[in-house]
Amino acid sequence: MTRVRWPASLPQYMERPGARLGVAENRLRSDVDIGPAKVRSLTPLNVRPLSGAMRLTTRQWLILRDFVEGTLKGGVRAFLFPNPLDFGATRIEVRFADELPSARSTSSPGQWIVQLDLEEMP
Repeated sequence: MTRVRWPASLPQYMERPGARLGVAENRLRSDVDIGPAKVRSLTPLNVRPLSGAMRLTTRQWLILRDFVEGTLKGGVRAFLFPNPLDFGATRIEVRFADELPSARSTSSPGQWIVQLDLEEMP
């Protein structure tokens, strides 16, 4: 299957400040009756959280909406996204996490702030 790429007509990096990168959660914690909780490793491979916002025009929001609903089959497919660590010079494979993109209006007509909650694939 061909790897899907983030559309070139959309911004290639998230707004700064505000982008958040996380560490893969690979621990299982179990409470015990006495003493500290037990912690063990789940798997060597897990997703890393990545979130942030982008400022889009109405046209760009429609492109993103079509990308998610059509190309990504409602947001279930993974895609290549500009790596925020190098301002998009390389690509990482991601998928949408719990929430699909949402847009909120700004004080400027035709401008939207879009929240992206992604998971970087191992």
